[in-house]
Amino acid sequence: ITSRDNAEARRLFEGAIEMDPLLASAFAWLASAHYCDVVFGWTDSSDRSIGEMLRAAERSVALDDKDAMAQLALAGAYSSIGDRAKALSAAETALELNPNLPLAYYWRGVLCGDIADLETAIRLSPRDPSLFLFLESIGFRHLIAGRCEDALDWAQRSLQRRPGYFSPYLLIAASNSRLGRMDEARAAVQKVLELEPDFSLAVAQVMTSFWDSADRERYVEDLRKAGLPE
Repeated sequence: ITSRDNAEARRLFEGAIEMDPLLASAFAWLASAHYCDVVFGWTDSSDRSIGEMLRAAERSVALDDKDAMAQLALAGAYSSIGDRAKALSAAETALELNPNLPLAYYWRGVLCGDIADLETAIRLSPRDPSLFLFLESIGFRHLIAGRCEDALDWAQRSLQRRPGYFSPYLLIAASNSRLGRMDEARAAVQKVLELEPDFSLAVAQVMTSFWDSADRERYVEDLRKAGLPE
């Protein structure tokens, strides 16, 4: 996904809402598009995008609180503003509504740091369009646990699924930085900036806003040492 792809998707979801303002799923996907704008820094006003994201997610649930994807949109929205408790509650609700939904296991796994949930998401949908996210998320959990070589392995698995996605390169940069392999870390940061020229440490902090503060601070410092700009 790129900022251009996301902008086009957002316009499509807004068009669907114009045609049917009671369509809960359209609001859920619109919230997800705003989520990407917020966490990837694809907006010129974070406050505006956060407000639009929360309104769309809450509207989706208000229209159909039995829609698991609406609950996951809410989980994403809350996670992006660092409210892990509310995000986890929404993810748990999604799982209760649909116990076989891979994205629900993904979100619970990301929010709880549970690799088993992420592995369940992969098992349920081994060819899922979001598989690259499931794979890199396992990698980030290994990084947080200090298993940097494992983190690098999962980053490569993610890139095999989506070669043009920038986030695994952040994982590669942070892992190599922590291992003292600074040439490799700096090369990975340069790849991030080739794919996302405006990416910064500030955006990396937003992307990990639901992490424990100590884990987030160490990750950001790893990226700072690797040369990611403020």
